[in-house]
Amino acid sequence: MRFQDLQERLPGMAPNVLSDRLKTLEEHGLVRREFYSDHPPRAAYTLTDAGQELGVVVLALGRWGLRHVSGKLSRGLQHDECFRHLNQASEALMRRPVQRVKAAAKSAAKGSRKVGGKARAAI
Repeated sequence: MRFQDLQERLPGMAPNVLSDRLKTLEEHGLVRREFYSDHPPRAAYTLTDAGQELGVVVLALGRWGLRHVSGKLSRGLQHDECFRHLNQASEALMRRPVQRVKAAAKSAAKGSRKVGGKARAAI
C-alpha cells in the first residue's frame, strides 16, 4: 500500500506517527519500502515474509481473544471496526494461507554463509 492509502485507513493517526511506525517496522524487517516516485519521494509498503508470519500470530491472538475474552468485555471496550478487520483477515488467510519457509532454504536464499559453525547472513 502507499502511505496515503495507509493514512486513509487509519483515521486519526498523525502522518508523523504513521511514518515513524512504518520506519520501525521496516527496521525490524516486517515491511519493505519501495519508492515509485523520486520527485516528490513516494513509497509503497509491502509485508515481508516475516511480516506475513507475524500477521498469522496476531490473527491467532485476535481469534483467541474473540473466543475467550470477547463475551466478558463491556460494550464500551469492543471495537466493531477491529472485529470487522479481524474477520476479513481470517477469511483472507483461509483463501490464501501463509506458506512456511524452511529455515535452511530461507538462509540459502538470503546468501548466508557459515562462520564458526553457525549460519550468518551475508551483509
